[in-house]
Amino acid sequence: MPRIVKVPPQFDAVFGKAEEHFSRLFEYWQNDPAKGMIEISGERFVLVRGAALSIEFFNVVKRLFAHSEHEAVSIASQVLFDIAHALGKADACHFHQAMGLSDPLSKLSAGPVYFAHAGWASVDILEDSKPQPNENYYLIYDHPYSFEADAWIRAGKRTDFPVCLMSAGYSSGWCEESFGVSLVATEISCRAKGDDACRFIMAPPDRIEARVEHYLGHPLNGTKKTPDAEIWRSFRRDWAREALLEKTMREGERDYRNLFDLSPDAIVVWDRNGIVQAANTSTATLLGYEKAEDLIGRRWLDFLVPEDREIPAENVRGAEKSGKISESEFRMQRKDGSHFYARGRAVLALGAGGNPARTIAIARDVTEYKAAEALLREQALHDDLTGLPNRPAFVERLHEAFASSRRGARAFAVLYLDLDKFKDVNDTLGHVEGDRLLQAVAVRIKNTVRESDIAARFGGDEFAVLQTDLRDPSDAGVLAAKLMKSMAAPYQIDGNEIHLTVSAGIAFYDPEIAGPEAILAQADLALYRAKDEGRARYCLHSAELDRKVHERVELTNDLRAALDNGEMELYYQPQVKLASGQIVGLEALLRWNHPQRGLLMPDGFIPIAEKTGSINALGHWVLDRACQQIKDWRDQGIAPPLVAINVSAAELYTNSGYEQFLSESFKRWDVAPGDIELELTESVLMETTQAHGDTLTRIRDLGASIAIDDFGTGYSSLAYLSAYPVSRLKIAQQFVLGIPDNASDMVITRVTLGLARELNVEVVAEGVQTKAQLDFLMSAGCTVGQGFYFSRPVQAGRVTELLRGGFIEPTVKCDENPAPN
Repeated sequence: MPRIVKVPPQFDAVFGKAEEHFSRLFEYWQNDPAKGMIEISGERFVLVRGAALSIEFFNVVKRLFAHSEHEAVSIASQVLFDIAHALGKADACHFHQAMGLSDPLSKLSAGPVYFAHAGWASVDILEDSKPQPNENYYLIYDHPYSFEADAWIRAGKRTDFPVCLMSAGYSSGWCEESFGVSLVATEISCRAKGDDACRFIMAPPDRIEARVEHYLGHPLNGTKKTPDAEIWRSFRRDWAREALLEKTMREGERDYRNLFDLSPDAIVVWDRNGIVQAANTSTATLLGYEKAEDLIGRRWLDFLVPEDREIPAENVRGAEKSGKISESEFRMQRKDGSHFYARGRAVLALGAGGNPARTIAIARDVTEYKAAEALLREQALHDDLTGLPNRPAFVERLHEAFASSRRGARAFAVLYLDLDKFKDVNDTLGHVEGDRLLQAVAVRIKNTVRESDIAARFGGDEFAVLQTDLRDPSDAGVLAAKLMKSMAAPYQIDGNEIHLTVSAGIAFYDPEIAGPEAILAQADLALYRAKDEGRARYCLHSAELDRKVHERVELTNDLRAALDNGEMELYYQPQVKLASGQIVGLEALLRWNHPQRGLLMPDGFIPIAEKTGSINALGHWVLDRACQQIKDWRDQGIAPPLVAINVSAAELYTNSGYEQFLSESFKRWDVAPGDIELELTESVLMETTQAHGDTLTRIRDLGASIAIDDFGTGYSSLAYLSAYPVSRLKIAQQFVLGIPDNASDMVITRVTLGLARELNVEVVAEGVQTKAQLDFLMSAGCTVGQGFYFSRPVQAGRVTELLRGGFIEPTVKCDENPAPN
């Protein structure tokens, strides 16, 4: 047990005044805490003998706060905790036991400490109780308030006895913990002779040396030593700063609580077991509860839809391990069972010792955002005009179809559709009616395919269908036929009846196909073939078609260099008077001397040239070479007949300077415009607009003549005969070849000849191969023809010989077949 020392009589007055001051101060503090704080900031001190501080002072404090056990423990804890720093272990333990303090004081250092401070027990030092120099003295102070020696120091007051000021040498760590200020920050440096600064207060008075270099920012000069010198420097805590700090902390706590409660987002805190410890009002509102307290004690995962719990739970566990913020999107369920989408973030909060303590999460209702996002996605994947899925959406479904088929599901087919001559509708009726027609087409496609199939619009007049669950390849042909039949029925658009046909290319799933783009390319190739074969039909993709495509690609590359390499050559087929065999004209026909493939006919490369844009260069070369040949013949003394050259629509209508080039070629080779005839097919004339018609008129005005090739194979033949400046008609060889066995071909031929006579237009019969054909044509009034019966197309050297003779005798028998021009 610690030794209890009776207070010497000479200190009775001191303790009496201390008790009186405590009572008065406590009364002030109860009525006006701020005033109480001012009272204790005076210059008064209590000086008591260390041996007498044990039980007597404890009793004083206990009596003052006897009416409030809680206040007694609180105040005594603050006062006596710091007194215990200056007392020995025995007294420290006694105070601990007597006050029931929760913090153990047994480990505090013991020994004599010279200690001065200001605080609650602030009274004057009585002259009659002046202590002796060889005794230990203590000046009682109040923790956590600071030393209030500021006025005492500024007034220059001093003591006549050795007292060590605690502020001049206590550990900086303790000062910072207790007062919020470190010794370094106030620039106080103290040291003891032969000892370190943190232990000099344990030294006898004659070994103490303290120095204060700055006090509240003002330099203080001089060093005071004991035992003779007055040690009156002290450390002062700035009361205003302490009050501001406490106010700031209180306001910060209040602001945090306001933010927590007023946040429109849900904020939830749960412990390490996932049990909700705190939640704000928005969380309760979002989940359909009356107040946030209803959520306390429940598992946070219980508020998530069961199917959506695993991913956010895993993300939170990962965040707790890594210390990073986790983010998740999930569905939450309200009290009434309804669901909503939420997006949340969670972070782990650490407790004492840096150990995980709880998780703080914030979540927001994103249901409307998700709906808007879905709408935007829907719009991004659908065609605005028709409402059908667009190409990206179709490709996405193709990916799914490939994945399903590779897992064992049935195969599928892709139908690539293109409306035939839709451009004519747009040009004739306008884009508004064209758009309405596309909408009508989309409706018919949707009504024709199954619900499990996917129909899409790729843009323009191109559509596609994904036919799933394909039992047999023929099913795709059946669907294509249904689509063609459905779309062939007349359309009523703004009072106009429109007839439309469609071409289709079909490709089938194959494990060897790389993916969606590859199968679409195959379907596109099949579509190209369907159009090439006359439109209004469907074609299936095949290995043979692939082979032809690869050949076409190679030819495309070779075609770019053919002109530069001198591989192109003009052949000529004579046009003769049927009655005499006299040569009256020549048709210039292009041939390609391919270095690997040999001699290629025009139908093997002209479509490629039209598609790749090489047709303009080829057309210019043909025209220029024909004019040059005419000049060569003239230079040889040969009077050349009319030379006809074939001109495609792409060459004539996409080349705005064609007539200018025509004129320049005439001048360059000194050729009369009447020496050249341009042969246009009916299909070319059908694509002619008003601007194109003006081009034909300007060409005719130059002096060149215009002939219609393959007459009778197109549409509206009678209309354009009067609309355009046509000089000659060429009866298509398909009608001539039917003579004399096909009565219809003979009728068509007679009608054409009669029509030409009425219009005063000369006729040339193509493809004459037999004597019977010759006799019929002559009897029907045809005067000029060409064909194998007279001559095949031949090179320039051979035709030069024929021109010198001027006439041609029949050269073939009836059973010989013609070659393409």
